[in-house]
Amino acid sequence: MNVDKLLSEYMTTKELFDQYKKKEAELRIELLSALFPNGAGTEKATVNNIEVKGKFGVNYKLSAIELDEIYPLLSEKEQECIIHKPSLVMKMYNSLEEEERSQLDECITTSPAMPSISIKEIEE
Repeated sequence: MNVDKLLSEYMTTKELFDQYKKKEAELRIELLSALFPNGAGTEKATVNNIEVKGKFGVNYKLSAIELDEIYPLLSEKEQECIIHKPSLVMKMYNSLEEEERSQLDECITTSPAMPSISIKEIEE
């Protein structure tokens, strides 16, 4: 397949995907709201021999800045509720010489990432 055809097919597929993704989210919310107006936890319903299961939850996010300030004041039990997930600061890591990062490299595994793509029509 030539590049022009691949690009055209990609752009069409991406546009359809974005439309379907948005529509699916809207329909999911509408359907679950209709079936479970006060949804909480896991709910099940059967409609025309089709089982529909809705899982309702709440997202929680810690503020790293606020947590740093109050962490020493938390009880031991409160501190146990928090998992510290180390992450690599690539800018700092890339600035290290190979000798400087030899021990750190022993803790790092790599795998290929999905490539990103940016497509912009150039106006003439």
